Amino acid sequence: MAACPLLAFAQEDAQANDQTVAYFMGGLNMHSITGDDVNAADNRGFGYNVVFGIQKPLGQNENLYYGYEVGMGTRGSWTVKDGVDSKMVDHAIQIGLNLVYKIRISGTQSLDFHVGEVTTADMFGKTVTTAKVAGDTYTNETKLKDYGSGFRMSDITFVPGLTFWFGNFGVDVSWQRGLMPMSTDTDICQSNLLFRLALKF
Repeated sequence: MAACPLLAFAQEDAQANDQTVAYFMGGLNMHSITGDDVNAADNRGFGYNVVFGIQKPLGQNENLYYGYEVGMGTRGSWTVKDGVDSKMVDHAIQIGLNLVYKIRISGTQSLDFHVGEVTTADMFGKTVTTAKVAGDTYTNETKLKDYGSGFRMSDITFVPGLTFWFGNFGVDVSWQRGLMPMSTDTDICQSNLLFRLALKF
């Protein structure tokens, strides 16, 4: 007796669902800025990036996956010029879509090459500027809501990277590059290096 096509499809779908992976990833974000309008020597600051994600097989290719992520991270810069120290740190929610190609090294090890698009939206943050004049120190703090109407609180970013998995544990290195200028009157975009640890569930 021939197998029911509907039953066969259901079995294949169940097998695909068995390969669905959920993970948590978090760690250091070395956030920075880039563009022709950047003229200071030091533009790198330190923050965080944490995401929860899901990966699923894409078609019948056992190496190709797609995934979704949602999380939180920082963007900004740290500029020191002519005795003025300025630190900008904004905290942004992010939602992403990834395409993943897995290279299986052994039964427990794999190397994931991933590329994706992440949309970010600043939730809160501030810029703190410190200047020393004639031995005195002056500090000015500007919150995100007071940056001005020209500042863009959202961005679309391009995020390539790779993750090495050893069992349920992983190490990820990624680059997050903003595609939209951070302000309407400049070409400065965010450029972040992410170093994260990961855990599969």
